Amino acid sequence: MLLSRQEFAKLRLGQFFPTETITRLENWEFMGRTWIGEAIGFSEWLCPKDSETELQSLAIDFEVLPRNGCKRVLATLGLPLEPGMSEDSVRNVLGEPVEVQQFVSDRKSLQFKCGTGDNYAVSCTIKETAGLSYLVVMVVH
Repeated sequence: MLLSRQEFAKLRLGQFFPTETITRLENWEFMGRTWIGEAIGFSEWLCPKDSETELQSLAIDFEVLPRNGCKRVLATLGLPLEPGMSEDSVRNVLGEPVEVQQFVSDRKSLQFKCGTGDNYAVSCTIKETAGLSYLVVMVVH
């Protein structure tokens, strides 16, 4: 389903969205690590500070980024998801989540393990009215 880790590592935000909209990130702290990367708002594509050419985490804010670019990212990743999908539709594609988190009343984050040997953590934030609105795909070590 998901592309190989070697292919994932080579992905860059500028392949899918206009480069003039991208902000460069330095010394970005996330998940207990320090990263460098690219961002458009809350869509962040991150490489570890000690391996600056190897993408290991990407986040997509479907409510902000152009829909066409988002669909291209999903197709490239090999994730048969669509912006706005319902929770049931996401579960039909990815199976049962390993965890469900709910920090605010109008949305849930479903956590999945995906890929060969479960080598990716995939988080799907689903809003009650807007459906799938945010996605994080991270390499699992």
